[in-house]
Amino acid sequence: MFFICMFLIACQDSSSKNHVIKSNDKEGVIYGSNDIKEEYSEAMNSLASVALINKRDYQDFSAGLEAYSAEELTGVTDFEWAVQASLSFCSGVLIKPDLVLTAGHCIENIECDNFVGVIRYDKEGLENKLMSSAGCQKIEGSQNRLGQNDWALIRLDRALTNKPVKLATQKSKFHDKVYSIGYPLGTAKKYSQGQIRFIDINNNYQVNLDAFVGQSGSPVFDSQTNELIGVLSSGEEDPTDHSGKMKVKYCADAGCKGETIISILNIPLQN
Repeated sequence: MFFICMFLIACQDSSSKNHVIKSNDKEGVIYGSNDIKEEYSEAMNSLASVALINKRDYQDFSAGLEAYSAEELTGVTDFEWAVQASLSFCSGVLIKPDLVLTAGHCIENIECDNFVGVIRYDKEGLENKLMSSAGCQKIEGSQNRLGQNDWALIRLDRALTNKPVKLATQKSKFHDKVYSIGYPLGTAKKYSQGQIRFIDINNNYQVNLDAFVGQSGSPVFDSQTNELIGVLSSGEEDPTDHSGKMKVKYCADAGCKGETIISILNIPLQN
């Protein structure tokens, strides 16, 4: 999908649900078979995954207000997980206890004070009330060139106890197998897998990971080393669906444009 960030803006109405407005992004792409699965806390790197959520949406949901589901917001009925609540607008990952790496375009239109980083936003965490948040203290640095130089470092207002990921120090190779952890359509944490199909002129990676709105900034890991090789930025551009519903595109594993991963080697991490 061409632009995989989804902004949800909370407002009040007379219903019991947390009222959110979906963005104009209506893209999603599946490469080959659908590889998106629920992600659980015992999986490698799962606990370092961070959901970026509008602060008011998170407060309302924590107070017991019901959020709209991804299906209600987008019209998607292709996947059984679309009935889950849609809260997150982007994905990220802990690289230090108080430092989150995500895609730069995720924070382009939202102030630091207006969102939180949330851990344990997964099916198990929701069922057992294990979600925990930290506020955005400041943006340490960012670049917002989709598919080229698209990253942001978010300093949290407190250190989280979850273990940060290990960063790759070597360039990945063509056909290396990879996996990603993120929040498709703003739903609870999911896992998908694929492989590197191409390394571009900027030394970023083109992969065939299934990707949806809400997964911008998702960490991508080498399947053998479990090291972080980069973050999901952009990808396949879908035709417009004039019905107002999200359009899911199905591609062969080697087909379509692929999804762009900004290499960790291209991101300045001196902070």
